[in-house]
Amino acid sequence: MKSRLLSLLVLAVPLIASVGCGILSPAAKPAPNSGVVPQKSTVTISRVTSVSVTVTPRKVEPVASVEVVPTDIVMLADQLFIFSVRAYDSDKKLLFGDIDYKWQVANSAAGRIDDSGLFRSSKTPGRYKDAIKIDAVQVVDGESIVHTSYASVNIVGNTVAGPMARVEVLPGQITLEAGQPFAFNALSYDALDNPLARVKYTWSVVDTNAGTISSLGFFRAGSTAGTYDGVIKVSASQTVNGSTITKESVASIVLVPSRSGEIGLANVDVLPKQITLSQGDTMDFAAVSYDGSGRVISGVRYVWALADVKAGNLNGSGTFAAEGLPGIYREAIVAEAFQRTSTGERSLGKASATVNIVPPVVKDGFLDRVSVVPQAMIIQPKGQFDFSALAYTSTNIPLTNVTLAWSVTNPSIGTISKDGFFKAGLAPGRYPQAIMVQATQLRDGKTTVREAYISIDIPGPISRIDVNPAAVSLTSGEVIGVSARAYDERGVYIPGVTFRFKMANSKAGTVTVNGIFEAGKEPGDYPDAITVEGQQFYPREIAPP
Repeated sequence: MKSRLLSLLVLAVPLIASVGCGILSPAAKPAPNSGVVPQKSTVTISRVTSVSVTVTPRKVEPVASVEVVPTDIVMLADQLFIFSVRAYDSDKKLLFGDIDYKWQVANSAAGRIDDSGLFRSSKTPGRYKDAIKIDAVQVVDGESIVHTSYASVNIVGNTVAGPMARVEVLPGQITLEAGQPFAFNALSYDALDNPLARVKYTWSVVDTNAGTISSLGFFRAGSTAGTYDGVIKVSASQTVNGSTITKESVASIVLVPSRSGEIGLANVDVLPKQITLSQGDTMDFAAVSYDGSGRVISGVRYVWALADVKAGNLNGSGTFAAEGLPGIYREAIVAEAFQRTSTGERSLGKASATVNIVPPVVKDGFLDRVSVVPQAMIIQPKGQFDFSALAYTSTNIPLTNVTLAWSVTNPSIGTISKDGFFKAGLAPGRYPQAIMVQATQLRDGKTTVREAYISIDIPGPISRIDVNPAAVSLTSGEVIGVSARAYDERGVYIPGVTFRFKMANSKAGTVTVNGIFEAGKEPGDYPDAITVEGQQFYPREIAPP
């Protein structure tokens, strides 16, 4: 049986919101049209709503101490190194945000340092105690409080170093927020602890759930909180007299949730989530990723895997062949999503689908029921969709010795072909049981007829916009995703509406065009601070004046 695409991935989001319960059958051909009306025959209908914002003061956790990492380092002359800093509260809990760090060189003879902590040692050998200074400035109740820490630098001259004996990752362990960037360093030493200059470093991440790392050791934390022991790995190689010496070292990471909540996280879906296939059938699974505000993430690569190899075979594009024995294979189809970044790729997460394999389609079973896919759908005026149906015995075995006849019960909704290809009309409304499929079986001189129905909603012009959340209340600096859905005057959800967010009162904070809002610094109540405009493309011949 031919493979069936999931009505094209452009329909994935509307189907998620509007398709009713039902088993997706592989028995029909792909939908040739997503239901989007060509632009030349449409007009743009706009509606605007607003969101009120309340900003409350952020509770500042006071800094008790800061620490430069590392606190003491041996370096070659004229060598680069990136220092980092950690701030703690009185319980030694690591603190993030609301802290301004200022790097300085307390002894200019040691070298120079920039605002990011990038230090270049001088060409003068010597021990420079407390040469690196960091000031951590925090504003508490309107007062600036400064905490200071130091690091010492040892610059060695033209020391004749021996072969590499060890490599060290700095820092060896660190706590980061989800999505936070961090620069790891590596230093190599000979047996006498002399630093080595001409060493090549190769960085890798053992578990991609922790994040990604570049060839220069620049790490960006992932979105899955947890403890990752030995997850950062560096391999150092040195060539001595034509021979290569290789040493390795690791560092551990503790990831804590980002204070921006779910915005930096992603949801991954495999479509369909559950399907019934006959032995020998194939199915093209699809995958889609959403950000924390429900918007589809572009530029995502999916890696497919079969969690239960007894179910059949799965290729790298998500095409599954149901070659296993009849049975239910729960969460057998797995897709992991990877997003490209400027430093590589990061894992967005995994999703799975369940497969129910039934015996091959038979010709001589008795008709018990007919199932349609989907059972309910929202489709735009003049939109098109290819529905499918499959007849089953009482033991859920698919049948072929049946005749399917499609019809519309209400001519206002549109037309449907004998193969189930539907063309929507122009009359908006809710149409329960609008399409009927009738399965007829003639066996042993007996005629059996079974019916199934599909409900259709055709949205009219946009009437209202519902925003989630309807009102925003955040502490200063917090981030939230604001989403919107559009409905017509009958309450029918309208897929495909384009939303744009902007600030009507900039004191309340900032918002991206996609609805990522960050609360401002000034506490207060800001009525109608965010405006949300929804734009709908609607058929010109039935658009309101």
